Amino acid sequence: MRRVGELAREFGLTPATVSGAVGALERKGLVRRGGDLGDGRAVALRLTPRGRELAGELGAWDRPLRERLGGFSREEKEGALWLLLRLIGALQEEGVITLSGMCVSCRYFRPHAHPGAERPHHCALLKAPLAAGELRLDCPDHEPAAAG
Repeated sequence: MRRVGELAREFGLTPATVSGAVGALERKGLVRRGGDLGDGRAVALRLTPRGRELAGELGAWDRPLRERLGGFSREEKEGALWLLLRLIGALQEEGVITLSGMCVSCRYFRPHAHPGAERPHHCALLKAPLAAGELRLDCPDHEPAAAG
C-alpha cells in the first residue's frame, strides 16, 4: 500500500503527474485507490490481483542484464558504477534530474580516502570505509555537499 505523495517524492515527480499515471493504471484494472486506515484524509494505492500478477511477471525484467553483467570482472563493474554515480551527481547538480541521497553528492562522502584498499571511499557520518558496491543512491542521512 502506497500513497500518491510518497510515490511523487520517491520518483521526483509532482503529485499531479503521479495521480495521472495512477488513473491510467486504475482504468487498466491494475491499481485500486482506497482509504488509508492510518489517515482518513489520505488515499492509499493497492495493486489489484491482476496488478500483482503483472508485477510478478515484470519482476524479472533485469535478468538478461544481470546475466550479461556476470561476464564482467568486479573491477570493471565497480569502475562503471563509479562513472555512473559521478554522471548522475553532475546531472543532479545541473538540475537535470532531482535524485537526492547519493553518496557522491553528500557532505560526508570522502572519495578515494583509502587508496589501494578494498574499500577505498569513506563516509564521515558512519566513520567507515566504503567499497564502490556499497555507495548509495538513496541514503536517508544524506546531506548535500557545499557547492564549489
